[in-house]
Amino acid sequence: MTSFVPASAQWLDMPGEEAALLSLRAMSDPWEAWERPPQHVPRAAVVEQQLARANSPWVHHVLQCPRTLTDADTDPPTTRACFINVHLLRLHDPSSNTALNAVVGALALKQEAKDLGCSRSNVGGFHSTDDLWSWPGMKKCALPALIDAAVLQVEQYERHLCDLERRLLVDNAHPGVAHQIDGGSRRPAGDAASACCKPEAWLNVSRSGNWNHLHTHPGATFSGCYYVAAGGCSSAREGEGSDENVEGCGVQALAGRLLLLPWAPQSVSEHALALVHPSPSPAATLETPNDDAQEADIKSFLKIEAEPGTLVIWPSFVLHCVLPMGLTSSSCSADCCSSHVEGGRGVETERRRG
Repeated sequence: MTSFVPASAQWLDMPGEEAALLSLRAMSDPWEAWERPPQHVPRAAVVEQQLARANSPWVHHVLQCPRTLTDADTDPPTTRACFINVHLLRLHDPSSNTALNAVVGALALKQEAKDLGCSRSNVGGFHSTDDLWSWPGMKKCALPALIDAAVLQVEQYERHLCDLERRLLVDNAHPGVAHQIDGGSRRPAGDAASACCKPEAWLNVSRSGNWNHLHTHPGATFSGCYYVAAGGCSSAREGEGSDENVEGCGVQALAGRLLLLPWAPQSVSEHALALVHPSPSPAATLETPNDDAQEADIKSFLKIEAEPGTLVIWPSFVLHCVLPMGLTSSSCSADCCSSHVEGGRGVETERRRG
């Protein structure tokens, strides 16, 4: 089933120069005040809803994001069209979000009041330590089990897609050639029956002017963000807030949003190749920018709305940032990273520098 969900995810198509300027802003501290929002054209994101899995608490949508992959080992380096998946999940029972978010939100505010927190990618705001799942206040909370179920569901989807691609290679080439092309690295590490460890997880509380640098999570396989509260961050949409609009695209429609750069970086490490799929997809139709956009060097950022109860999961190598919160906005989220250790889901061990 294919559906449009512009309220949760939206493409922002920007000229290359505007995209470079925005990326530079997101790497610099302090944030240079907006003179105007970046020139961009909003475009609805098309997602595919997956069939409900037995006993899964999540409704699972997948957004396929086009990108290229550069192979630096060839002479000259070669580039091929690929895509990655961004996963959007919501609980089947919306009423359960209210109670869950109340518990996690209260815990975040309590911890913020007594703890200075950590400095990672965040500029201002509160970033807790990354041992959230071990906190006493989380022992009776449903969130750890829900996140674990979501990561498992995403892993199973990615594994199934790799299996389809592997069979396609075998069907179209000699098995020996297919294995050589595949290199044995197309299947994500991990097994559905393998022992499960909790991912590294933390809480973020962001208020007016707070934001997060452009960064990745090296060493991890998946990164995710579960929105507990938006605090008005998601109240303004594209074309609203006329006092701050430039050509219909307002600053408030960008404030506090998570931005993903699916096209960066162009090269990825060996362990991440299983999450970069050859285009076209054998399982679904790949969404691509129009021909005019490609010829004009348009870069497409994926904007995610901070909607309470939404869980977003993406490959950890993808660059991402959170734009500065608006004057009247605040948000609270639970963020996590998961990586594979000895074939199973495990705890990310690499120290984060941003």
